[in-house]
Amino acid sequence: MLELRKQLKQTLGISIILVTHDLVVVEEMVEWVIVMCCGRVVESADVFSLFARPGYPSLIPKSSSTPHAAHGY
Repeated sequence: MLELRKQLKQTLGISIILVTHDLVVVEEMVEWVIVMCCGRVVESADVFSLFARPGYPSLIPKSSSTPHAAHGY
C-alpha cells in the first residue's frame, strides 16, 4: 500500500497527508513532517532536519536500533 501511494504521488504529482506513529514510514514516505501531541503542533520541519536535530523528546533516538540512527541522521 505504501508503494502504491509513492507511485501515485510521483506519477500524478499529488500531495498525501499521512497520519502515523511509525517513524520508519515517516522517513521513507514524506518530505515534510508535522509532529503533534495532544492535538497541538509541537514541531515541524523537513524530514532530514527533523531526524538530524529532533526537538521533541519522543523523536530523540533511544538506541542505535532506531531507523534514523541507522541512516546517520
